[in-house]
Amino acid sequence: MKREGTVHYFYQSGKLSSVQQGDQISRSIQTPDIPLAQRNTDTTSGTGLLAVENGGSVLRLHALPKTEVHAFTAYGYDPTLPSSSTVLGFNAERLDTGSESYVLGNGYRVFSPILMRFLSPDSLSPFDDGGINGYAYCAGDPINHLDPSGHVQGGKNGSAVPAPQKNVTFAPLPPERRSELDRLKQKRAKLTPYEPRLREDQNKVLNYSYHKPGNLKKLDDLLQNARVKNEIAASGHRNSDAAFKQIVDAQQAESAVKHFYNVNPGVQNMYELNNANLKLDLKISSLDRKINSLENKISFMRNQ
Repeated sequence: MKREGTVHYFYQSGKLSSVQQGDQISRSIQTPDIPLAQRNTDTTSGTGLLAVENGGSVLRLHALPKTEVHAFTAYGYDPTLPSSSTVLGFNAERLDTGSESYVLGNGYRVFSPILMRFLSPDSLSPFDDGGINGYAYCAGDPINHLDPSGHVQGGKNGSAVPAPQKNVTFAPLPPERRSELDRLKQKRAKLTPYEPRLREDQNKVLNYSYHKPGNLKKLDDLLQNARVKNEIAASGHRNSDAAFKQIVDAQQAESAVKHFYNVNPGVQNMYELNNANLKLDLKISSLDRKINSLENKISFMRNQ
């Protein structure tokens, strides 16, 4: 089949029945749920029998003198499609040549098997039958469901209603895991940055930074410089002149810090409060990561 020019699609009972491109017409012979055979006006393809799975995906086309075999990923990608012989592909839909996507719902939405998602949101999402994720295909379960309308997933048997939810029985939770999780949450609760005293300290730092912009950063640079100079002086030097210069550099760096304290009253206290706030934020973030990790482990263990 030529893959260029205007393509006309014909549907019967919501299913693609014929495709016309120029002088060539491909017709699908099918039950209400699955295709059985296809007939091409192209004499090289002719009539072929289809082997399909229960969702309608074409796995094999037997049309003398050749046979085409297709294998799909969970989301319908097959590198051998589009094909000059096989018209229908994943879930008995036709793969659009230009976009390498499936146009579902008689043209309503485009589904990309490569990206494994729709290219536009569902008008029934997130508060209606479309689900909370407007771009998801079959709510992330394309093995057991299909979505010919582009709106609502159905079972592979062709039912238009979602498969019933399974009753899940959780395994017993190890008591040591629950105890560890409770301990971390209690520790986390004590570190809330919204406690009045902490909020007061944060406001002090913010107020100081607003009126004295750059002072805390300047002090941090001076302190870091003094720390580095002192470390260099402490390491010593085989050359006495060089060692003496290192000591002088360290003393000058210390003097620069003291001078900054003198000309900027209160900066030392604000610097210490700011560091305390930063350490608190880091501690809270660390506890949150541990709690999330432990909750994920517990959820995984319970679902085993």
